[in-house]
Amino acid sequence: MNRMEGVCVCEDTGDQPSMFRATNPVARKRHECCECGEAIVPGETYERVFGVWWGDAESFTTCLPCATLRKQYCCHFTKVQDTLRETLGMDYVTGEWIGNSLTQERLH
Repeated sequence: MNRMEGVCVCEDTGDQPSMFRATNPVARKRHECCECGEAIVPGETYERVFGVWWGDAESFTTCLPCATLRKQYCCHFTKVQDTLRETLGMDYVTGEWIGNSLTQERLH
């Protein structure tokens, strides 16, 4: 499955990396998820991505729940929280319903 599949609710800027590699290794040391900030502990499988965007190399370490959400709803790394808040009106970290202008319009 291509990582860009799913329902992308982010604005598509067309900025595709010139090089991209995604793997799902088992952590040998503690990492921090780039999306939720939670610990990825030794023994846990996670997503590691390396890419080159506009000539700059970047890498992202993501827990599997956040990686799944990003693949389904958001095309951009480190934007899952913003995307869920803006489109669904949900605080990603607490799970609290906060509403947004889009969902408020639907309620009235």
